[in-house]
Order: sequence, then structure tokens, then C-alpha cells
Amino acid sequence: MFSYNRFKNQVVARIIGRFPALAKRLVDSHSPWESEDIPWTPVTRPLSLSQVSLVTTAGVHLKSQTPFNMQDPYGDPTYREISAETSLSDLMITHDYYDHTDADKDLNIVFPLDRLHEFKKVKPPRSIFLKWPFGHPLGEPFQVAQQRAVLTKAFEALQHIKTPGEIVDIPFRWKKETY
Repeated sequence: MFSYNRFKNQVVARIIGRFPALAKRLVDSHSPWESEDIPWTPVTRPLSLSQVSLVTTAGVHLKSQTPFNMQDPYGDPTYREISAETSLSDLMITHDYYDHTDADKDLNIVFPLDRLHEFKKVKPPRSIFLKWPFGHPLGEPFQVAQQRAVLTKAFEALQHIKTPGEIVDIPFRWKKETY
């Protein structure tokens, strides 16, 4: 069934994704929700002995699961559990608020399941967020070397974070690096 609001959200997401200056103006015009209490748990044991959980707001879910509700004016607050053994071909994205064209081609840029499986073999530390265009937190589709480089730098940075809220700037530039 056609929904004007959903269509509008998809068009706005594509426009904002293609014009970063417009996205910045939109983001700057809104005040983020802030909390005095940061839910923080410091790393207390070697990361090679730890479990990693992926949490994403990219709308990723199993094709067999109920899609996220894009009709809810407040956003869908539910979550979907995805097993570590899941193949990326069994996943899809239901999300109207960012242009996920590239993520649809390679889910590793928003849900790096394949990259984490590779790292599991070499037992690296953990990862952190990298500020790149909407829907591309780990880079460009099918750029395996780029995705590995981002996760490696993120793992290294996380080892050094000792206080809640500290942000480590990973110096990669969008589409201007050789990996």
C-alpha cells in the first residue's frame, strides 16, 4: 500500500545523502537528546577473551523477520536479534531515513558481520564509530581493504579509550585514502 509520508521520507533521505551541506544544516538545526549518565563499561579483560555485539540503527533485519515499522511517526523502537552465523544474503534493510543504496549492495558497510568473522580469526580488539556519509559507517561497498582498515584503526583506538564520552578521531578521509 502506497504511503505518501514514507515516500516523502525516502526522497528526503536520498537528497540529504547526496548533499552533505544540506544534511549538516538539518543536523545543526536540531538539539540532540543529552544525558548526564553515560552507560559506560570499561574494558577490564583482554578483548580476545571478550564477546562482540553489533548494535545498529541502520534497519538491518532477517528477511524472515517483521520489517521495522516505517509508518510510526515516532520511529520504530523495536529491535531484531540476528545470529552471528547468519549469512548477509539472509538480511535486508527496512529504513526510510537514510539512502541505503550502497548498503543494500554490501551490508558490511553498516553491519560488518563478514569483517568481524575475519577478525575473529586474528583476535583483534574492538571497534568504534567512524564519521562518514550516512549509511556508510565502514566505507564503500565491496572495498574489503577499506573496511578492514577502518575496523583495525577502530580496534586500536578503543584499546586506548579510558573514560566515558572520549572520542578518538580516526584520520581517514572519505574516498581519499589508499588502503
